Amino acid sequence: MYPDRTPHTGLKEYKNVIRPIRARIEGQSILLENMLDFLDAAETFDIVCEVLKNGESIRSKNIVLESMKPHETCEIPLMEIPQEQGVYHVKISYYYRNAGEFIAQGDCAGFDELCMKDDYQIAERQYKGNLSDIAVAEDEKYVYLKGSNFNYVYNKHTGSFSNLYYNGQEYLNTPILYNIWRAPTDNDCQVKKKWEAAGYPSALNHGLHTNVAREKECITITTSSLLAAPHVQTIAEINSTWEVEKNGRIKVKIELQKNEIMPDFPRFGLRFFLQKPLEYVTYQGYGPYESYSDKHQASYYGRFDSTVEHMHEDYIKPQENGSHFHSNYLMLSDRKNKKVEIQSQRPFSFQTSYYTQEELAGKKHNYELEPAAQVIVCVDYKMGGIGTNSCGPEPDLIYQITEPKIEFEFVIDIGGEE
Repeated sequence: MYPDRTPHTGLKEYKNVIRPIRARIEGQSILLENMLDFLDAAETFDIVCEVLKNGESIRSKNIVLESMKPHETCEIPLMEIPQEQGVYHVKISYYYRNAGEFIAQGDCAGFDELCMKDDYQIAERQYKGNLSDIAVAEDEKYVYLKGSNFNYVYNKHTGSFSNLYYNGQEYLNTPILYNIWRAPTDNDCQVKKKWEAAGYPSALNHGLHTNVAREKECITITTSSLLAAPHVQTIAEINSTWEVEKNGRIKVKIELQKNEIMPDFPRFGLRFFLQKPLEYVTYQGYGPYESYSDKHQASYYGRFDSTVEHMHEDYIKPQENGSHFHSNYLMLSDRKNKKVEIQSQRPFSFQTSYYTQEELAGKKHNYELEPAAQVIVCVDYKMGGIGTNSCGPEPDLIYQITEPKIEFEFVIDIGGEE
């Protein structure tokens, strides 16, 4: 519990870990197992089964069982999944049928979510009207792109965009940065010494060579670069490709080769500093609570609406928080005429906050935190696991970023449909 007696995220995780019923797929059926020692689960809980497409419920039904005695297993038919493309899950929730001393009737005792089909598709961006060819100019440091409704400025020295103007409005407050650092958690107290010695907090991308090519429907910018901190050897080599279409869509592909003597990354991705009116968040991924590769039992794959402020988890000792695991879609908007969408077929992790990781890492108490003048959005190929290393072992290898080669692709749309 937090000091104000609200449930800690760890308590919400624990609640679903000890859920009274567990579900699994076997053949064309779902098996439900009563984990209780004394109660008949069919008499104690109402069971609701839903089919979710791209995180939204499209069908649901109540499951009626005659009996499910302690540690007994019951079989129910698997709900039919549509053939269309998309991400499909079956979510089974367990609700208390009757009120008790510490529970209300209808309280959720836990849930299971079973993935049936993982086929996320990125929709083509629609645009009304004629699109002119993209005008290109460049000098020693920058590439300037001008389309029908946008002006983008690409920095050759950093290998990323420094300005994104769309319909006359700037979306970036600060240039896009490559990111391999996170504000250390309590469980990072040991490994953070390795990260700091390797220069991860101060690592910057240094562009070596940039090529600009005009293709039929787009401009392609490729940059080879080195990710390094001032006082140590190169951390990684990066080849990035930024494909800008006539409608303003940006397709990003990043290939990284890590220096294998360096410690595993706590994360790898890009950090965006967006204009502050973009405070409303819609995402398709694990929510509604913060979620990580080894900490997402309280969350499920769905489509959620929130705000940047609400997505901050206010730990007393500031640290990494509010990330969302296994996401395919993210949108930030002002609910008027500005929005940024990011999506990928391969799930990514993301985080939105008013606090930089430097601010979180530098303060000892939450009441000392000072919000930034922009919205910070981290879009990560992966975020490393949280683990238990403050008093136990490091995260299992499957939750660490151990791969020496990384490929990360995603799409950025600014301004939405026209």
